[in-house]
Amino acid sequence: MGAHRNYNWIIETLVLFKGYLTGDSPLVSKLISIEYSSTDEMENLPTNQDLSDELGIPRVKLNKELRELYDQFMNRTWEKPPEITNVFHTIMISIPWDERKKPDKKRMMFEPDEWATYFRLKLTHAPRIGEHIDLAFIEGNENYKRGYVYDVRHSIYGDYHEINVYVHPFNNYYHQWDKMKKDFEWKQRRGW
Repeated sequence: MGAHRNYNWIIETLVLFKGYLTGDSPLVSKLISIEYSSTDEMENLPTNQDLSDELGIPRVKLNKELRELYDQFMNRTWEKPPEITNVFHTIMISIPWDERKKPDKKRMMFEPDEWATYFRLKLTHAPRIGEHIDLAFIEGNENYKRGYVYDVRHSIYGDYHEINVYVHPFNNYYHQWDKMKKDFEWKQRRGW
């Protein structure tokens, strides 16, 4: 028995990258006809049970075909890598959680508050670690509209690429490096 497969995720991937689908089966035709973007809600996508009912294909046979189509997609990406052109930058200017005096554990990470500014943009290039960034158009939260980039993280969600840029409003990158060094030394002393 093989590993469990998430067929909803496989269906989403195949619909997002439908240009890689080949064949003339009813399943391929149906997947190509679905209009979907990874910024849409997943509830808009049919499940494997929905596809089985609609196409009149037993679910076991449909699941096998989904696995084969997904494997073909993965193999074809070596020949022709997917080009992801939707790029968003999320700038997060905040004091990191571990530096806050009294962190409020009930707040969501992206909830704007007096400790932070979050802003989503499309930039021509991503700011790099150590660079200074200033969002001069932000009004009101004077302390949280500029700072030094201390971390950059990339996430790829289907057909778009999100770059999260973490900015410390007061300390430069050396401060972050020193913090990581102290954490590393503490772990070394404890044998981690």
